[in-house]
Amino acid sequence: MSDPGDPAQAGLELPRGLRHVRRLGASPTSTVYLVEDGEGRRYALKVLRASVARHPKLRERWAREARLLGEIEHASLVRSFGQCEVDGRPALLLEYVPGPTLRAALEAGPLPWEQAARYGMQLARALARLHRHGAVHRDVKPHNVLLHPERGAVLADLGLVRLEEDPALTRHGAALGTPAYMSPEQARDPSGVDEQADVYSLGATLHHALSGAPPFLGRGVGEVLHRVLHEEPEPLPPTVPEGLRRVVATAMAKDPDRRYPGPAELGRDLGRVLLGRRPKLATRAGRRRRRRWGAAAAVVVLAAVLVPFLLPRLGDGRGGRGDAGDGVPAGVAAPTGSAVTPSAGGGAGPPPPPQSPTDWLAPHVHAFDRALAEGRFLDARARLEAVARLGIPDTLDRGAASAARASWLEEAGEALAAAAEREAARAQELLEQAVADAEDDVLAGRFDGEAWSRGVRDSWRRAGLRVDAFPLGPGGADPAGRLRVARVALENRTAAARRRLALAAVPPAAARSEALLAAGDFAAAARVWDDLEPSVFEDSPEARVGRGRDAALLALARDLAARLEEELGRPLAVELAGGTPVGGVVERDPERPGAFVLDYRGQSRVPLDPSAWEPGFLVAWLRDAPDPWLEAQLLALQGRLGEALERMREAPEAVGTERDPMPWIRAWERAWLERNRAPAAAEASPETGRGDGTTRAAAAEGQGGAGRAPTPPTRPDPRRELLTGLAERFPDATLTLRGDLVELTFAGVALGPEPWRLDLRDLLRGWELASWELAWRLPPGATPPRRVTWLDDVVLLSGGRRGLPVLRLGDAEHPGFGVLADLSRQRLTWEDGEVALDGLPIGPWRPAAPRGPFTAAATEPLVLETLRLGFRRR
Repeated sequence: MSDPGDPAQAGLELPRGLRHVRRLGASPTSTVYLVEDGEGRRYALKVLRASVARHPKLRERWAREARLLGEIEHASLVRSFGQCEVDGRPALLLEYVPGPTLRAALEAGPLPWEQAARYGMQLARALARLHRHGAVHRDVKPHNVLLHPERGAVLADLGLVRLEEDPALTRHGAALGTPAYMSPEQARDPSGVDEQADVYSLGATLHHALSGAPPFLGRGVGEVLHRVLHEEPEPLPPTVPEGLRRVVATAMAKDPDRRYPGPAELGRDLGRVLLGRRPKLATRAGRRRRRRWGAAAAVVVLAAVLVPFLLPRLGDGRGGRGDAGDGVPAGVAAPTGSAVTPSAGGGAGPPPPPQSPTDWLAPHVHAFDRALAEGRFLDARARLEAVARLGIPDTLDRGAASAARASWLEEAGEALAAAAEREAARAQELLEQAVADAEDDVLAGRFDGEAWSRGVRDSWRRAGLRVDAFPLGPGGADPAGRLRVARVALENRTAAARRRLALAAVPPAAARSEALLAAGDFAAAARVWDDLEPSVFEDSPEARVGRGRDAALLALARDLAARLEEELGRPLAVELAGGTPVGGVVERDPERPGAFVLDYRGQSRVPLDPSAWEPGFLVAWLRDAPDPWLEAQLLALQGRLGEALERMREAPEAVGTERDPMPWIRAWERAWLERNRAPAAAEASPETGRGDGTTRAAAAEGQGGAGRAPTPPTRPDPRRELLTGLAERFPDATLTLRGDLVELTFAGVALGPEPWRLDLRDLLRGWELASWELAWRLPPGATPPRRVTWLDDVVLLSGGRRGLPVLRLGDAEHPGFGVLADLSRQRLTWEDGEVALDGLPIGPWRPAAPRGPFTAAATEPLVLETLRLGFRRR
């Protein structure tokens, strides 16, 4: 079959020296192909679509992406190899990253938190580089993160990047970005965002990586945007450390001033969490507070420095006298270790005090480097903590020494984090491979957790990994802990797989049981359930009640055989199915061992199987008391569902037990409803033995020879009368039955200033409106109608260029809900008295005229993909 994405088949000419391999993907504006040159090197060729190639703003964004990629080179950004043209359209020759997107990787579930944090650090550095070049990405999300096998997370798709010097390029209100990862300010006004939007989106991407799902879920764009603006994200799993939770929460703060000032600060906090240290959680608001406090502290320090020099002069002015011998003001003690402190004497004393911050830190630097090189991560961390507590010698300038120590601690901490990350990452890779290798055993339900854990630890030892050194601190990387978590998860999945396999055997067992009961072999039907796992009967009501029914019927059959054995050769009067009385002598059936017949005056032999008796008579004859549950089962075996339902409804409640009547009531109601829903189908069915719409089973019930009572006649169905009337009036509409609702659905209803009107009052006598649905899809860039009116008092208002949209239900207004320009489908629904937009409940509403007429209008054109009305009997 041909590939429509093949440039050759599409009539495109590739640049000289490139050969098409396959199509990688597409977006609304571009298509990406995998190509290779004459030496076999592979590239991603991104070609602007012909449908948008003439759009000046899109071409400008395209050119901007090309310039940025050419100017910026970073390990976590997709590399560019220049621009070209393909069939007269602009194209980019980009690095091919041989790995999945982060979104694809998350389809298997959330990442280990250490891996997610490492990816976050890489992406934060890439964004920091972008921001230093005056660019904002605006669409950071898992879909735009590629996972390189060596470099890790690589940020792609800069098509939405906005340079600070061209604010007019993105018009106000343009729907750019992806709602689930979009910052609140970008959702309100995409044209005015800054680097804070990227900080938020990276936090949302981290949230998805840690939880396995977007931070905000909804059935449509409107619901997601509402939650972005007004609600907190979905909670993270309890396995995520508290420090990392706080980092993500700070990055996703709805107020930009309470977020990180930029991605660099976010990346540094991720590094601290990986190292087991507490994150600083620096914010723009906190930075301003620190500046104010810093200014005040500077004044205090300046005063403390100047006072010793000013006091002698002030003292002279007051008539006091200083001590000219040591240059220290009278009444002020000389500082310890200062130049004026007398010498302790000659001889071999302690080592001379350090004369520079480098001399002071040198022994600690050497000890740290040696511990790090030997893989003694705990010793290296202890050295960092010791230096942080180390007192500064009096011979050094405190400011310079403190700055040198802080700088070295930060560099050394990053080096320790990087080394620990590499070690933990190698252990994690081996663990992930072991998890993948165990997949078949897990799905088959034969996974052995103890043996698997030993195998993983053996692989770590063979690789020379020192996993016992982890974690380096609270919340730090912990391969052994990850191994325990992975084992528990695999064991839980194995138990779930065993349960699924066991439950999957229930429907076939039920079908075999039904067939054996129909053949009269009650013992074999009861044995069917013995082959199932015992735990199945705790999880499956179908298995539980099926086993209970078969056991009860088998017990009844055995009691009947024992009683007939006692009556052998004696006259007996019985009541057969349908209430037909018959009398005769009990004899053995010569053709069926263990079975009995009733010899009726030597003229005929009537089988005395359990299913041949009238159920109420049989149960009372054997048990001396009625049993509605057992009688209903016998009636169902005889095909008398209506009577079985009535009798089962009289059975005592026994929820959760093998004698629970509700599963049988629900199953028989469905079967009874199907029988009465489609009499026309029954006429044409091969099961029909008559031409009056009666099934073969029903016809058998009406035959006196079979001795079965006829089923109750079907009453006229008012739903079908309404369906017939609607079908005649609207042949192109879709008509369906959903429970007790009759639904009328129109497609492609065009709304405009002239109201659309539907009057069904002549057909709806005895009926009323019970539900409705309006569905539409507005393409990106389209202007939503200023006002959409439905049923007079359901009104959608756009809110203008800057205001929020409003949904008005009668006199109640609900801001933030309205028609949005996006690729997603929006649905406005009313069911059970509640109006919802894209699945998000809005509020109660009741129609002023339940029988219509029904009207809709829009100030500007709007096409409804679906307009559905549901009617119910009053």
